[in-house]
Amino acid sequence: MEYTTEELIINDSFINYCLGRNAEDILFWEEMAHARPDLALRMQEAAEIVLGLHIMLQREVHDGMDETSFEAERRGIFRRILPYAAAVAAAALVGWLVWGMTVQQGGMQQDMATHGKGANENKSALTYVTQRGERRFFVLPDSTRVYLGAGSNLRLLEGFATLNREVHLSGEALFDVPANAELPFIVHSQGQDVNVLGTLFNVKAYPEEEIIETSLIRGKVELVLPGSDHRWPLLPNQKMIVNRAGGDPGIVNGKSGKLVLLPLSYSAKDSAVIETVWAKGRLEIVNESFADIRKELERWYNVNIDIKDKAVEGYTFTATFTHENIGEILKILQQTYYFNYEISGNKITITK
Repeated sequence: MEYTTEELIINDSFINYCLGRNAEDILFWEEMAHARPDLALRMQEAAEIVLGLHIMLQREVHDGMDETSFEAERRGIFRRILPYAAAVAAAALVGWLVWGMTVQQGGMQQDMATHGKGANENKSALTYVTQRGERRFFVLPDSTRVYLGAGSNLRLLEGFATLNREVHLSGEALFDVPANAELPFIVHSQGQDVNVLGTLFNVKAYPEEEIIETSLIRGKVELVLPGSDHRWPLLPNQKMIVNRAGGDPGIVNGKSGKLVLLPLSYSAKDSAVIETVWAKGRLEIVNESFADIRKELERWYNVNIDIKDKAVEGYTFTATFTHENIGEILKILQQTYYFNYEISGNKITITK
């Protein structure tokens, strides 16, 4: 689709992207800018309009900006704005932004109110938790944007954003981290640490699974394994798979081992990065066995799946799901390999 500047500045999804309010929209527009340099130029212009209007509306709502600072900000952002574009956008955005700022501020206070102490010697400042069947978007105190996957836990260390930027992850999260050379961002998980230099990346590290996946979209990250001083760098469009179960340390391209370096996977449907489409509410299955799919389905839909037949566990599927419920998904999977299933509450029994 072709977007004009005027269409972008009244597009709710693009506004969310500009204001950092929704990880799904952020990921969508970043991928659009990467794939289409011509659109990226219009996005930059439209973003300046949206942010300029946001500043003006904040001033109207909060009346807290110094006049000199406000005028300097306004002149910098509006130097390329046509008067009619600002008028059209203001009319469309004024109610939305005022409501959105109020809801977001109240929601963030509630989201960030979970406190607790971690199991190791480091105290925990904040803990973000999602239940099975739930995915949530957060903005951390250092402005890092995080989309937390189902059944996950993200724990910040005490002093986060002032003394450190270290977090402990159990589960899956998509991070968009602003650069700060004085306070590197570090993601600890059971089996690896990820040192971040300002980047967009995904970490999948569920404690019940032997495999950890770190996928880099842009920027730079380095992996460090427990008991090792060596750092394994990742480049954009690469992912590192760590096998916590064993194997000698060493990178083995495309083969089994402690570390495996692979390229990211792209959907044949729309060239989206498969490792991050979950943040858009999309479940992408590519030649995966029923045994592996089961874990994802249990987390996504808060169900327990019991596969009674070993042969059925080995069935492999390729499919894409967005808004389907668990019953609809099972019916679609039946079209590839037939099996029987019974749903009782949140328990599903599958037989041949």
